[in-house]
Amino acid sequence: MVRLRVEVSQDLRALAYGELEALSELSGGSLDLIEDSRDLVVEYRGDLESLRRRICRAALIKRAWISNGAGEKLFAELDRSRYRVLRRGGRWGGDTVVIDLRIARLLVNLARTEEGGGVFLDPFVGSGIIAQELC
Repeated sequence: MVRLRVEVSQDLRALAYGELEALSELSGGSLDLIEDSRDLVVEYRGDLESLRRRICRAALIKRAWISNGAGEKLFAELDRSRYRVLRRGGRWGGDTVVIDLRIARLLVNLARTEEGGGVFLDPFVGSGIIAQELC
């Protein structure tokens, strides 16, 4: 068991723990929430390398540190620059709104979809952003 401190996006922090929980399940592990302050502090049981591979696809996680009594060691740092742009409008004009890329990635993660396998149904495909995030 290892303790992790996870920095998450503050605007959607209510969903960040759910995403972290989904990614930990996909890695074959489990976690318990210890503290929910500015960052999430969790205890993770499972293979850390498997979690690191899964966490790289997170939408709401910015950084994670392994915490021990002596200090902290950076576990993962994610580049979320592509998620900063909320695309509105588009080629269809009018009141069309294309979903925020962070939300699309979050939906894929919360569905606990394995990379390269499984079935993901998007009944209202629309712009195809969610399907694109799935790839």
